[in-house]
Amino acid sequence: MEGIVDLYSDVMAILVAVAVLVGYLLIVGLLFWDTKIAPHSSKSVEAQELKAFTAPYRPFFNFKHLTALEFAWTLLPCILLLIIAVPSFTLALALDEEIRP
Repeated sequence: MEGIVDLYSDVMAILVAVAVLVGYLLIVGLLFWDTKIAPHSSKSVEAQELKAFTAPYRPFFNFKHLTALEFAWTLLPCILLLIIAVPSFTLALALDEEIRP
């Protein structure tokens, strides 16, 4: 029973950390959203369509493709899943053993 409670606590700690990180990134993304790219003027339709498909950016977000960031947001969830899976498999195997008094 102690193992189950410990695993639950560890998984909940990871879940809260991920939720806080995602919430922070969502708030930062909304605060830095550039509303100047929305087509509000009476320019040509082509210019408005081009602006509508342009990604919003700020001076420190002016990159087009960042491989390290893509690698990190692919690798980090895999590592988190391994961190959760190893103790859960160990606990499942321990609970599968039959102990006779």
